[in-house]
Amino acid sequence: MKRKVTLRKLFHRGKEQISILCDFDPNLKRELKKLKGLKYTKTHSVYYLNNTSENLHLLFSFFRKHDFFVDYSNFRDTKEKK
Repeated sequence: MKRKVTLRKLFHRGKEQISILCDFDPNLKRELKKLKGLKYTKTHSVYYLNNTSENLHLLFSFFRKHDFFVDYSNFRDTKEKK
């Protein structure tokens, strides 16, 4: 069974970010920290990247490469209704 990672929108430092929620192991954490622009927030206790389509694609590629199921339902469920 694949491990699961959840990507959620996070408003932090005045901008919308992509927060990364999963059970980290030391090897995964070491690889994740190599991603350009990755930061950690003590306030929310998560790693995050700026919310851009490029970063979202980067995270999908990274976690799929490491055999994770990526839950991004938060990105679909919070769109503004017109």
